[in-house]
Amino acid sequence: MPIHDDEVRATVGQVRRLVAAQCPPWADLPVTALAGELEGTDHVLFRIGGDLVARMPKIATAVDQADSDARWLPVLAPHLPVRIPVPLHLGEPGAEYPWRWTVVPWIPGDTPPRLGCDDVPLARDVAAFVRALHRVETAGGPVKPPGSRGSALRHVDAGVRRVLPRLAEHDDGFDVAEAEAAWDACHAAPDWDRDPVWIHGDLQPGNLITDAGRLLAVVDFGALGVGDPAPDVAPALWTFTGAARDAYRTAVGYDDATWRRACGWALAPSLTSVDYYRHSFPRMAEHGRRMVRAVIAELVSATAGSGSGRRTPSRRQVRLSALIATGAGVVCGGDTAQASLCLSGISVPAAAVHQFTRLPRLRQPERRQDCDQTPRPLKHAVGSLGWS
Repeated sequence: MPIHDDEVRATVGQVRRLVAAQCPPWADLPVTALAGELEGTDHVLFRIGGDLVARMPKIATAVDQADSDARWLPVLAPHLPVRIPVPLHLGEPGAEYPWRWTVVPWIPGDTPPRLGCDDVPLARDVAAFVRALHRVETAGGPVKPPGSRGSALRHVDAGVRRVLPRLAEHDDGFDVAEAEAAWDACHAAPDWDRDPVWIHGDLQPGNLITDAGRLLAVVDFGALGVGDPAPDVAPALWTFTGAARDAYRTAVGYDDATWRRACGWALAPSLTSVDYYRHSFPRMAEHGRRMVRAVIAELVSATAGSGSGRRTPSRRQVRLSALIATGAGVVCGGDTAQASLCLSGISVPAAAVHQFTRLPRLRQPERRQDCDQTPRPLKHAVGSLGWS
């Protein structure tokens, strides 16, 4: 079933004709569509023989990836510790298919559990990939445009706030007011003010290929570009749970402000995907719900520690402290009337206390270990299972 209203879906017949016309050495190889459950948000995938995959964009917003992959993946590949799907062919439109497309190697392997895993060695492998990617020289690389992952979070603020009232009309297992407070906290983090880096931008489980639990390849570079590293810190939330989440964050090695922005890049597309994919792609919507709960829990846990002799704060107070501690529009000091809470020494303006203590009581976030821990066997080359 299409997940977008404006999809252009290539067919086996079209791919067979395109390959025959443009890639004569492969003309006699069988072409088969990958199972729908392996299809992501922006490409339709076809096996070509046993060693190749055709990636056919199905929405207009994905059509630039073919050129980007062909231009930049050969540049990046020699610097990375695992395989990436460097295109073997950049196809032209034809056979009534309107866009450029690519043929890439089929990389056999598995993918981690879709809803995250507590796998410390894998977390360190992915962090090593990220560190290597972020060290590659960026000269001439495509700068991430406003609104895309790797740009400043302020460019997606309006979109997040538009979707919140629609989410409030449903029960998605999280408190929308709390999600908004978490977004405010992320949005208030300082922008990245150092040199931009190469980012993958979509390091979620479907885009990681493993062999015996170790990282073998990284696929689907649709969000590739040069910008803020924060989206590549977000896999701590997208992909890992428990000790692996902490191990990934430590191994990647960025500062607290980058972590806040990473939480924002986990939260923003999750909120919008819950709304957008609610009926057309329930699996993606459920992943979004879990990510929203994970970000809320992460921001609460980051500020909920209490010192010796202090009483345990209520959940509502913890939420408030998380918001204030991240600098989300509330400044302590000056002439502002103060109200003190015994929460990590934070002094909170009385107006803020009045505003936020009237918010509904939080729902308990799901425990991290509740996530699906079943590995997905998948002879997999180009997942394209990420958010578009």
